[in-house]
Amino acid sequence: MREVIRCRHCHLNQFMTTTGVCRKCRLTMLPEVAPDAAPVSLQDIPGQRVDERLHMATAVWVLREAHGWSQRDLARKMGLPRSYVSKIERAKNEPAAKNVERFARAFQIPTAGLIQIAAACAA
Repeated sequence: MREVIRCRHCHLNQFMTTTGVCRKCRLTMLPEVAPDAAPVSLQDIPGQRVDERLHMATAVWVLREAHGWSQRDLARKMGLPRSYVSKIERAKNEPAAKNVERFARAFQIPTAGLIQIAAACAA
């Protein structure tokens, strides 16, 4: 049975995604933790997966939006199909090392910088 949840930011009713990110506003739909409550890890939330794809997906999406590019614009700069960029942003695929370098070149940042941004998305 799939769980239907309402995004607390944009109020869109939708099925809970595997990443816990709203399909419309791309903000987290995971429940907030009270400051005095014990810390909750994503592993404690049923149906959630913690993996590097989510962090890279968020980093790519944030950088693409910050540049004001469409998925097609980014794909053209990288020399890859738009569908590949879409799959990376939805955390359906994990980019190969050479494609992480392509993303970094497209955003005009060092590869290490892209990896740091992805790590920051994990925090």
